[in-house]
Amino acid sequence: MKNSKIISKALIIFAIPVVFACEGNDDDNPQIENEAELITVLNITLINPVTNDTTFAVFSDPDGPGGISPTVTPITLKYTGENGQYLAHVEVLDSSNPNDVEQINPEILEEADMHQFFYLPNTEAGEVVNISYDPQEIDSNGNPLGISSIWNVLGLTNQGETVTIVLRHSPNKGGAGVATGDITNAGGETDIEVTFQLEIQPE
Repeated sequence: MKNSKIISKALIIFAIPVVFACEGNDDDNPQIENEAELITVLNITLINPVTNDTTFAVFSDPDGPGGISPTVTPITLKYTGENGQYLAHVEVLDSSNPNDVEQINPEILEEADMHQFFYLPNTEAGEVVNISYDPQEIDSNGNPLGISSIWNVLGLTNQGETVTIVLRHSPNKGGAGVATGDITNAGGETDIEVTFQLEIQPE
């Protein structure tokens, strides 16, 4: 009987450190949620619903940051003085593994409250194109997501016009101006930022 009590006490003593060791492992390896996405490709498609003019532009950096320089094609639009509106749609992908190219748009849509695209014309581009969000595409709080946008063409390009497209992860969507596309007070982390040359030509 005495030996049985001694064995029981010994088992309790040795069991205590095991319990604490398991708890320590949990603390050393916290679960990371909502990590920023790796994006190596950004495609933008723009369609004029009146003339059916369609244009594509692509940013591609398959080996990711720091490797071979990415390729970026210009955004080329047509303008005649009327019917100058284009409906744009952005698609982003992770092609770092060519055998398993991942579509990122579904994840962005699923986590719409935590993402927002921004469209930033430089000063010259701002004189020839006005970009706004698609009012039908909003998150659960009624804030824009920006996968879809509306481009109103106001004139022809001359030289030096660019539009930068930025995807922010966990932006402050309530910040001043953020809902209308001003990135100044958005904060958050940048998932991808691409500057496209903008060319607007006569039709």
